[in-house]
Amino acid sequence: SGGVAAAALAVLLAGALPHPARAQSADALPTQSLLDQLREKLLAPPECAPDCAEAARLWIGLGTDQVLNLRLSVDVQAPVAVPLPVPALAGGEQGGVWQPQRILVDGSDAALRRDEDGNLWIRLGVGRHEVLLAGDVAGLGQVQLPLPLKPHHVGAQLEGWLLSGIDDNGVAGDALQLLRQSASGGPAPAAESGGQVLPPLLRVTRSLHLGLDWQVDTAVQRLGVAYTAVNTAIPLLPGETVTSEDMRVRDAAVQLSLVPGETSASWTSRLAPAATLSLRAAPRDDVVEVWQFDIAPIWHAEFAGIAPVQHQDNSWWLPSFQPWPGESLQLALSRPQGLNGATLTLDTAQLTLTPGRHASDELLDLRLRSTQGGHYALPLEPGTTVTALTVNGASQPVQLDGGRLVLSLSPGVQQIRVQLRSDRGISAWLRTPAQALGLDGTNARLDLELPQDRWILLLGGPRLGPAVLFWGVLAVLFAIAAMLGRWRELPLRAWQWALLFVGLSQIPVWAAAVVVGWFAALAWRGRNGNTLTARRFKLTQAGLVLLTALVLALLFDAIAAGLLGQPEMQIAGNGSYGHSLHWYQDRCGNSLPQAWVLSTPLWVYRLLMLLWALWLANALLGWLRWAWLQFTAGGLWQRPVAAGPHPPPLQ
Repeated sequence: SGGVAAAALAVLLAGALPHPARAQSADALPTQSLLDQLREKLLAPPECAPDCAEAARLWIGLGTDQVLNLRLSVDVQAPVAVPLPVPALAGGEQGGVWQPQRILVDGSDAALRRDEDGNLWIRLGVGRHEVLLAGDVAGLGQVQLPLPLKPHHVGAQLEGWLLSGIDDNGVAGDALQLLRQSASGGPAPAAESGGQVLPPLLRVTRSLHLGLDWQVDTAVQRLGVAYTAVNTAIPLLPGETVTSEDMRVRDAAVQLSLVPGETSASWTSRLAPAATLSLRAAPRDDVVEVWQFDIAPIWHAEFAGIAPVQHQDNSWWLPSFQPWPGESLQLALSRPQGLNGATLTLDTAQLTLTPGRHASDELLDLRLRSTQGGHYALPLEPGTTVTALTVNGASQPVQLDGGRLVLSLSPGVQQIRVQLRSDRGISAWLRTPAQALGLDGTNARLDLELPQDRWILLLGGPRLGPAVLFWGVLAVLFAIAAMLGRWRELPLRAWQWALLFVGLSQIPVWAAAVVVGWFAALAWRGRNGNTLTARRFKLTQAGLVLLTALVLALLFDAIAAGLLGQPEMQIAGNGSYGHSLHWYQDRCGNSLPQAWVLSTPLWVYRLLMLLWALWLANALLGWLRWAWLQFTAGGLWQRPVAAGPHPPPLQ
């Protein structure tokens, strides 16, 4: 332990000091860091750890004297403790488990120790040692020999016993098993051997994955007791080849070894594809088999023989079978015949058009799904040039063949982007190109980005797209203008109301309502001013002054919006706004649908708004004269008092 080592180190240091030394100062004593360094050196493991001991050979002898002799040859590079090939004693009770009565090392007694798990250890020094173990097997039908230190070679001389767990070259697994031989030459049944140890019971689950490549995943689970070793052979399927490492295969079977306490093992194999597959459960009572089939859609499977115990697992089709010993299952596999049809599908086609003064930029995005490799030819419009091409984000060279863009396709999804330049510039009547696709497509999208110096008047295209709502709003305003023109108390006729509403349509609708309310309020003031009380008369006059200031501000804002701002045509639909227009059509046939836009240069709109502003300035002079007459009717700020009898003179 750490305390003992520190005490021994202190004694050694004390003995190294001169005898006639007197009392020394504290600086002459070793520091704690020096003590820690020396302690680490004393307790450090040897450089050969953890391979300081190797078992070169194990010889097993068992004859008619019913005494099992084990001779183990061990090479040791540093003093270590070596585990012995002796079954562990759980709880300190033998319970029918073989234990040696004599253990010798190089002919002499050895120092032994049993750990908490019941395993037996022996202490060995540097060099080669011969360890001899001997013990009686009378009354035992089988003997389990774990190999915690696996020997390189195992030899045996047996009489009346069978040994399992080694191959033809004497290479052992993780454990060995000795079985008493019956009169027929095979292992004796439990009844003949005393039945002290239950035979092992294993569940073997074979999961067959049948796709383009065939694979078998085999899992072995020990059922029942786990304190004994298991050495058995698990047969392989016809055409099965084990690919996992550290699995020994002999006579078309996996030689499986499980040490005490080990409960499972697994391996992976390849399976040769075949039209028919036959599985048969071995007629043995120590193995229970489960067969699971994960079959890809490329195969059509027909089962014959036993019925499945389940068809699905977590909503996946995974037929499972649990045969009795000796039962068999036949599986017939065939590839479904393909139907004639298209191998190329156009999922999405999107055209983005950005027209310029003399040329236009086009961006064509295609999403194709191909079931096989090949070529796809995209027709190009006359006067169109390909400037860039990318497939799945990677730039590709441009290959043209007679006015068509040729693309090489691989199986799977292809994201294609083609950048085009056409010699068609913007015009009053603009139509998107009728881009041919070469095959029927779906999910067609048209995006049109017009310059900011265009005034959009009308547009059209696929039904799911934008619309110009301004003309509908203007029609409603004209109807209101016609009704207001019949109001004779106001100075505006119907056509004047219509012109006024045209300019006011570029500002919020409530502004037009305020202007109409101003005219109505002044008409009411001119008609009913004499009937108001003095207080209400003053309040009315003040309100009309504020309302007049607001109306003048709104009219000025309408002029500024018309002369300096963009025309508000109220374009909406399918995410469209302003000069960004978007159309969608679910099926487009062999070519993209077309959209059109009627527009004029923005200076036309500004010129019309200038004319409207000049008309408004001229008309506003007459409206203000009328407003002044209504505002001053019956008095400007104080309503006049009607004439009455004079008061009597003073006395």
